[in-house]
Amino acid sequence: MTFLHIPPVTLSGVKYLVHHQVVGVLTSPNLESTPRPAFLWSQAGGTIRVGNIEDALQDAVTNDDVCSRDFFQSLVVQVPSNVDLPQEDIHIELGQLINPKIPSVFVSKTESSADLLPSGPYFLEGKNIHQAWKLYDDSLGAFIQTVVPDNVTSPKSYLAVQAVSSDGVFKAAAVPSRRYAEVSQEKPLAGVRISIKDNFDLAGVKSTMINRAYTELYGPKDHSATQVQKLVDLGAVVVGKTKMSAFASAEEPTDQWIDYHCPFNPRGDTFQSPSGSTNGGAASLAGYDWLDFSIGTDTTGSIRAPATCCGLYALRSTWDSGSLDGVVKQCRAYDTIGLLSRDLTSLHHLAKSALNLDDFKSPPKRILYPTDFFPHSNTNQQAMVDDYVDILESYLGVKRTIFSFVERWSQCPPEAAGGKPLKEFLSKSGYYPFFYEGYHEYDQFREDYRQKFGKEPYVGPYMRFRWENGAEVTKEQRDTGLAELKVFRDWVMNSVLRTDSITGSDAILIMPSGNAGPKYRDAPNNRPSPTPTFSENYLASILQLPQLILPIGQNSYDSRASGRKEHRPIVGSLVGASGKVLQASFHSRELKPI
Repeated sequence: MTFLHIPPVTLSGVKYLVHHQVVGVLTSPNLESTPRPAFLWSQAGGTIRVGNIEDALQDAVTNDDVCSRDFFQSLVVQVPSNVDLPQEDIHIELGQLINPKIPSVFVSKTESSADLLPSGPYFLEGKNIHQAWKLYDDSLGAFIQTVVPDNVTSPKSYLAVQAVSSDGVFKAAAVPSRRYAEVSQEKPLAGVRISIKDNFDLAGVKSTMINRAYTELYGPKDHSATQVQKLVDLGAVVVGKTKMSAFASAEEPTDQWIDYHCPFNPRGDTFQSPSGSTNGGAASLAGYDWLDFSIGTDTTGSIRAPATCCGLYALRSTWDSGSLDGVVKQCRAYDTIGLLSRDLTSLHHLAKSALNLDDFKSPPKRILYPTDFFPHSNTNQQAMVDDYVDILESYLGVKRTIFSFVERWSQCPPEAAGGKPLKEFLSKSGYYPFFYEGYHEYDQFREDYRQKFGKEPYVGPYMRFRWENGAEVTKEQRDTGLAELKVFRDWVMNSVLRTDSITGSDAILIMPSGNAGPKYRDAPNNRPSPTPTFSENYLASILQLPQLILPIGQNSYDSRASGRKEHRPIVGSLVGASGKVLQASFHSRELKPI
């Protein structure tokens, strides 16, 4: 792993990283090597007007979190080489800014207007112009590694940031000025700052899997995961890799986190579990307004649970809708890309760009309300969900259809179920593939570790439970489970939810997510145990369906951590039909949906 050994620059108490790449040069003069803040104004031609620069300066301070008035100590005017702009004329034209606002004005010329740098904050070293990256403290401990790209215009590999907070306690994350990027059709995510889960490969950076044995065994990755590279190609800026529970498992703080410390959930009293394996992604996005999105994976709730606990919008995407090449797998039948956002409009933009989703002409016309999973045990939470469904009914112009999966199955069971009730048929269907693959995906890791160190890799209590159970599941049992899940999926696609060319999904399924009560990070956890296949966490996973998490309210609790009344996020959840048409294989009659 390559580290970026560049001392930060402090301006009025704010720390900045001077990116090592030279992005432009001054025509004259040659300045001292000490980094010097400057505001660069680029213009392809015509008369340079003071008013335009003043407007740009004010806009940068107002709308760019990286730029501050400290960068107005110097002004760089950049023009193409065919523009005649003697430096003395600049001083005359910009006299109002030079004294007292801008003490120094410099010229930078490029070969053509296409080579002009975006106007914004920079640092000058000698004749070289460098981008300014602001350093933010990771006070929640959300990142396992923060990074900057080797090349700011065409990132291929990444360098680890070595900067820390002013008091030396926290890691620091570096972000570039938003003025460096311009959204276009080719780059709809230009300048968008994202964090990625540690199980995604990132060129030049280690994947730790939040396990010391894994970290010491494998070196930096040669290539970035396909989905990460796609986001970068669309203009996104990767600022770091976020922590997750070890091996993207279901570890809960703190007694199940053995090798690293769990991130802090910024909601409520800050001592609540962030839950789910994409916990660092959720904590970072909920706590840091300088971050735009977090990218993770969802197997059996890895994106949905942390979104619920941290009060975020989230999408568990349709299975196989995004590439998992370069992602460490958990259970290939369930694994899919997960997206986190602070608002629904932005989540839609990210999903449409990153996953190539199509917009549909009209919303679904049915709301399915399953009594298998409702009501919530907490009456306040149930009341909020009911209010939320009332709003959906009003918006869609339809009333909810109350039904039961179990009852529906008994009315029109698939022949392949052999007459078994739904829960009996699915009793081990989800268990077998989850535990079999959760163990055998790491066969090579365990063998590599034994060969190099002559001992077994150590893992925490949850992974020991998962591997011990997985080692006992046979391939035949795994295949039987997958076949049973396909029967269930085909049945749902025929009798409950269907893909629709106009609405995407002919119905939306209301599902619960999370509990209203507190879950303190210092509370001892129960011994790990299997989750039933037919459960709220597993349903979208085993059906390979998309699920949306939306914050709808908050529930108060008396915190034993803060000694006062705090609030926990409450979310609504929607499941839709698959983005891919599943071919049903029924021997019985065609079934009409509910």
